[in-house]
Amino acid sequence: MPKVSKEYFDNKRKIILDAALKVFSKKPSYTVSMKDIIKESKLSHGGVYKYYY
Repeated sequence: MPKVSKEYFDNKRKIILDAALKVFSKKPSYTVSMKDIIKESKLSHGGVYKYYY
């Protein structure tokens, strides 16, 4: 599998963090799920876990 550039990786992480910020600003924190963040980020489940964890 080809490696991705640091800029590409960092951009994906920023998309995920921005999505999380939007979700947490709309809903109480105890109701937020990973599914909400994934939906807001418009990335796949695997993509979110790959670029964030």
